[in-house]
Order: sequence, then C-alpha cells, then structure tokens
Amino acid sequence: MADVPVTPTTLVSGVASASILDAGGTSIGNAGTGVWVITPVANTSLPSGERLLLKFLGVAASNTITIVAGARPPSQRAGLGSLTFALTTTQVKYIVVETARFLQANGTIRATAGAGDTTTCAAFILPKVH
Repeated sequence: MADVPVTPTTLVSGVASASILDAGGTSIGNAGTGVWVITPVANTSLPSGERLLLKFLGVAASNTITIVAGARPPSQRAGLGSLTFALTTTQVKYIVVETARFLQANGTIRATAGAGDTTTCAAFILPKVH
C-alpha cells in the first residue's frame, strides 16, 4: 500500500484557528491502495501522550476506516488494538485518538480505508490541558 502523508494542524487553546475548509483533507483516490500517515509538523515525532482530532469524509463510497494500533514502545496502550468504524458516502466523522495507543515506532500514526472511492482525512493536534 502507498503511504499518503497527512500533516496535522496544531490548534492553540484560547486562539481561533486559521480558516480551515470543512471539505478539506488529504485524499486517497482508491482507498484500498493507500494508507494515511499522519506525520508531525517539521518531521519531528508526535510525543507520546498527545491527542489528535482526526476528520474523515466519505466522498464517493462507503468505507471502513481503521486507525492502526501502535507499536510498543512507544505506545504503552498498543495492546488495545486498532480502532475501526464505518463511514458512508458524504458522511463526516471526527474522532479523538491518543498517541499512547496509536503511535508507531517512527513517530507517526497510520490509518487505512477499505476498498472504495475517494475518502479524505484531516488531522489536528489538540492543545494539552494544564
């Protein structure tokens, strides 16, 4: 499967984000042959304990989205396994995931879609709560 990079947008607590298109995201044209690789900003690894907000948009066909279980280490909760959910045509779903479960050894998070047409993914790093 081909890797399709997704660079997350960092959100800041108490600050309005830049204008982010609701229909935006990184597309996989033939979902059965691509893997989203959520890559941190400036190619540094996502720290363990961070949370990401992922947005998926089913554009042309129903899909099964899988957020792939991480590697231990660094993912202390990798034993919980992958997370899978259904996404239908034109449906949008948001999900918050933690790096402690899904972080790969190379510092990325991977997600796949079942065979079908165009599906998009966008990622946002959530601010830490102090």
